[in-house]
Amino acid sequence: MGFTQQQINAAKVVQDQAAHDISPQIRLVAGPGTGKSFSIGERVKWLINNGVNPNTIFAVSFTRAAAEDLQDGILKYCAAIPAASAINVSTLHSLALSILAKGGKLTQYPTNPRILDEWEQRNIFDEELKNKTNFSIKRCCDLRLHFEAIWSTGSPPLPFISSPTPPISPAEQTAFDVFHSNRTQLYSCILPGEAVRQCVVNIKAGILNPKNLVGIEHLIVDEYQDLNNCDVELIDIIASTGVTVLVSGDDDQSIYSFRYAYPAGIQTFPIRHVNSGQHALQLCFRCTPSVLGAATNLLANNASPNRIPKALQSAYAGSAPPVPGSVTPISFQNDDIEAQAIAQSVSDLIGGGLSPGDILILLSDRRAQLQKLQTAMQNIGVMLDVQQKLGLSNDKTIRFVYSMLRILRNADDYLAYRTILGLRNGVGVGTCVSISDKVLVNSLNYKTQFGAGITAAIFSARETNAINGVVNIINSMAGWDIEDLLGQRVGDIGAILNNHRSQAEANLWLNWANNLPADMSLKELEKILGARSEKEARQTMVEIYTRLNIPLPEGLDPSNRVRVMTLHSSKGLSSKVVFIPGLEEQLIPGQRRSPYPGQVQEAARLLYVGITRARADCIVSFAHRRFINGSIVAQQPSRFAAHLGVVFQPRNQGLSPVEVTNIINNCSNL
Repeated sequence: MGFTQQQINAAKVVQDQAAHDISPQIRLVAGPGTGKSFSIGERVKWLINNGVNPNTIFAVSFTRAAAEDLQDGILKYCAAIPAASAINVSTLHSLALSILAKGGKLTQYPTNPRILDEWEQRNIFDEELKNKTNFSIKRCCDLRLHFEAIWSTGSPPLPFISSPTPPISPAEQTAFDVFHSNRTQLYSCILPGEAVRQCVVNIKAGILNPKNLVGIEHLIVDEYQDLNNCDVELIDIIASTGVTVLVSGDDDQSIYSFRYAYPAGIQTFPIRHVNSGQHALQLCFRCTPSVLGAATNLLANNASPNRIPKALQSAYAGSAPPVPGSVTPISFQNDDIEAQAIAQSVSDLIGGGLSPGDILILLSDRRAQLQKLQTAMQNIGVMLDVQQKLGLSNDKTIRFVYSMLRILRNADDYLAYRTILGLRNGVGVGTCVSISDKVLVNSLNYKTQFGAGITAAIFSARETNAINGVVNIINSMAGWDIEDLLGQRVGDIGAILNNHRSQAEANLWLNWANNLPADMSLKELEKILGARSEKEARQTMVEIYTRLNIPLPEGLDPSNRVRVMTLHSSKGLSSKVVFIPGLEEQLIPGQRRSPYPGQVQEAARLLYVGITRARADCIVSFAHRRFINGSIVAQQPSRFAAHLGVVFQPRNQGLSPVEVTNIINNCSNL
């Protein structure tokens, strides 16, 4: 059972045509589940087999997690070619930093700068800007986002993202510029988007040549639809230097406008690169015909003006046996009934033999939907894996330990010293700012103040005590190595927490860390603690348990739990059965997006992404009343409900026994 060899061969012909294209620029438009990763892997394999030095092959994606997935996919595809491990895979930000560094454009920083993550932007950059200017913390955030938008797009933030009210004044701009220049040099850091903008400016001025500096001959860009205007410009400029560029993506899956994603970049690629090769993967090996049909109907009714035409087809229509799949549309009187119906449906599917890990529930609004769903699942005995957006390092205790490990791996991580300083008991942002100001005024190096190079005479007694506390921590880590095992250091870390945070936090750390494998390394622990999302942390944990050949704990084993996450978080995933509740106008597109037609189109793309996570069957629903912010609110069906090509049926319960049986049969035949 499954796909026929004829289908697989036919798809590979199209995938290989893109991978083997000798055009100077190549655009690969790849719908969901059409084998984009195979084309990218084949591209690397083909280049190496044709004599290309793997060190001259670069592959980039937008986020760190996406770049890691890209690298894993390439290495898996090229498992028989050891040289493939020598290609350069990173984020576009990292590539820009590498170009700047090798071009000597980072010499104003005391060491190669780090990109501030979200926690550091809020808790260090914004808080210090507030302390220096007396602006509100919201205004400081507005200022940062304002300049981020200009670096990323050339324009201030769009209204649906963050449009400062009142507008940014010249005085505020000057205050920001002074603070930003001083602090980023002091802590050797930059804000996201800054590196790409600097790279573009220097290359356009003829100062930097990326091809010569980093030795790039071939560039592969994945998830191209997620790039912003400045990112797209950088790729275009690199292409203009003679680098062969293949970009891959799908404008139908561009859902990150809040990060300034620019779907027009992939849509207008052939206009900007008139001699480019054009390829499209349109045989979908993920979704059944019913699921794919509903998703494509949705976009046909909500297409952006420049949408790339597509003719996606489900491979399951011709598989052996064919698998039609299903989309089950249901309306409920209220969200209580909806939550109970979903819980009962999930329980029945599991009782019929479907693994909990093969079921995915996608939410438009966690605040409005999650609590009742969790309660209903708990009442019926279904365990959930509710994936959080944020990673562990947003907790102050974890951030403290994470910063210690960062220093252990890289003694020149200036931000980690600043983080530890500000997280010690009794040290506030005022003390941190005062220390930093004195380092700046006296032309000192920030990091050396936390070692033998401290210039004690310039600091007050309070400041000196704060600095010496960090010195004490660094001294306590003398003799440690990032490859040490957790079991060797868990108690030592607890002792540092006890001395510099609190006994309660030390106990919490020990209770948590002692449940981790003692034979994992501190380097692996750092990766877990620094994960940008819970999903990323869990994936790393699974890799560690697998490496150590230890059975996964029940709470970590995804096969034992039904996954719950937001529509945005589901990008890149798939599941046999997907539930999408809350298909209501107030939730999707929602009031924030509704005034902006382009945002409504993006909301349709977001729902498209959610529906196409389903391999076999998708259950969509809405409620006529929902409990939101302490009140029962009348809800209207989303405008998108009428665009799926299905008819919603009112019910007081979930899936019928016949529907459950059909879904299980569909899943069995995948």
